[in-house]
Amino acid sequence: MGALQNTFLALITADYVIPIIALLFFVIPLFFTLFFGRVFCGGVCPLGAIQDVVLLKPLKMPSWFSESLSIIPFFYLGIALLSVYTGSGFLICRFDPFVGFFRLSAPLEMLIYGAIVLGLSVFINRPYCRFLCPYGVLHNLLSRFSIWHLTTTPDECLECNLCADICPIDALDQPVSEKEAAVNSKSIRQIVVLVLLVPFLAGGGALLGGLTSPLFSKLNPDVRLAEQIQYENATGKTSLTLESKAFRGTGKAVSVLMEEADAIREKFFVGSIILGAFMGLLMGIRLIGYSFVRKKEGYTPNKARCVSCARCIEACPKEKNRIKSKAA
Repeated sequence: MGALQNTFLALITADYVIPIIALLFFVIPLFFTLFFGRVFCGGVCPLGAIQDVVLLKPLKMPSWFSESLSIIPFFYLGIALLSVYTGSGFLICRFDPFVGFFRLSAPLEMLIYGAIVLGLSVFINRPYCRFLCPYGVLHNLLSRFSIWHLTTTPDECLECNLCADICPIDALDQPVSEKEAAVNSKSIRQIVVLVLLVPFLAGGGALLGGLTSPLFSKLNPDVRLAEQIQYENATGKTSLTLESKAFRGTGKAVSVLMEEADAIREKFFVGSIILGAFMGLLMGIRLIGYSFVRKKEGYTPNKARCVSCARCIEACPKEKNRIKSKAA
């Protein structure tokens, strides 16, 4: 996941050379996703594995609730890239919930964060993968175009619902009859309204992004330092933190620090507007997508959500019969 940030930094910074191993870690899983779906998520990723280990009894979440939460990774990815763009650090690595367990060392707050995610993983299958992982966003998008994605059954679906019952992340699309998929005047009006609403959602997101950019800018240590120095100068108290004490020891002019902080805030302002507009546009596109109901025969994996864990295949009676006949 962290290689995503290295790759982005190499694209925007001329003097940064990404290590070849980091580039390969970023590209190879995406390459396989484009051909076979999210096999990296289901069969390779250690973060997904540690969540699977503690899973006892997955609870079914309401589809509207899980769909609403699934937009968070897009926002997290945007904030992470904005952090790299402004030189504020690698957020994805900093807030990896399980790195403390793998390395056997981490700040207390990160261990608590990881424990909470693992606690949720006991009853909610892969909460981090589904509702936070920014690298999963890229797999989500590329998997939609996967050529040889897994299927629930070797031939015609019986629609017995066994695969849907066993799927822990509700990644199977249910059958849709021709009558349910029929387009009527009401659905057309709804789609038209949503299309007209998209520019307003994008504009509202851009406005909200601009208003919240001062909050995001605090991710940058130089901005935080500048605000601390301003506070100390205003109150007459100096060297209240190790950072401010170290800065005053350098002899650097406060005016130079303030100019650098203002330049970073400007980057956050522009980036936050773009991110806000993108999130508004994304929500509008999703709402329009939900309005289109297509005819579907049998239960089929949703390519974007499915992590290729193959539990649905194990539950299919036709697959079991195929294996038995092959063994005989």
